Amino acid sequence: MEFSIYSDDVRDFDDAVDRKFDIRSEYGSTIFDDRGKLSVENFEYTVEPQTYLAVMIDLQEQVDNLRKDVKQLKKIVGWSSGYDDHGWDKEEVSSE
Repeated sequence: MEFSIYSDDVRDFDDAVDRKFDIRSEYGSTIFDDRGKLSVENFEYTVEPQTYLAVMIDLQEQVDNLRKDVKQLKKIVGWSSGYDDHGWDKEEVSSE
């Protein structure tokens, strides 16, 4: 990522940084799905695997998959919102 600032631009430095890190300014708003998450489903261009965007999209998919796994595991054990629901002791680790 290249980021150049000249002495004349220092007064707008915060705005320049915000624009550079705003994905929409580089890729447009179609890079986001209806949940506001990064997605290439509606994106009209290919994303090269070695780019920051590709890494972020991959991480978003991993987070989404982990959320689905946790949700399913909560269903299996009857866990509704946290440790205290069943009085489970989070300090004690089973060695089974």
